[in-house]
Amino acid sequence: MESTVSFGLEAIRTAALVNGGAAIAMMAFLGATFSSETESANVVRTSLFAPAFIFAIGAVLSGLASGLAYLAQRFFYDDHALVRYQWQKPFVDDLPEAAPARRRGNSALQLCVTCVCLSYGAVLLGMYKAWSALSSAI
Repeated sequence: MESTVSFGLEAIRTAALVNGGAAIAMMAFLGATFSSETESANVVRTSLFAPAFIFAIGAVLSGLASGLAYLAQRFFYDDHALVRYQWQKPFVDDLPEAAPARRRGNSALQLCVTCVCLSYGAVLLGMYKAWSALSSAI
């Protein structure tokens, strides 16, 4: 179970690092284009705002995924705490109050995975948009 959690955290960290780094690089590149007032610099500047925004959205989604991962673990902890121990089989029995916590945990986990997948999708879409914007300007 510990390896599953560490792989999930690495996926969230990678999404945040890639999207955040790309957004910062795009902002630096856009800042450098403001020093030039040529027509091609204006075209590049205008066409690169969308990829920069997409990368920023991806960074926000990875941050949201991190918060949802925390909530999911909290709900699963609440679910795990609502058990009854007994001497007959089954030795550990769920209390009826555990079901809502498990549902909330599963919902938060599914939203977390969705945010991470959308964050990786934002990386791919942002790279494609940046590539097409730069290739059309050349």
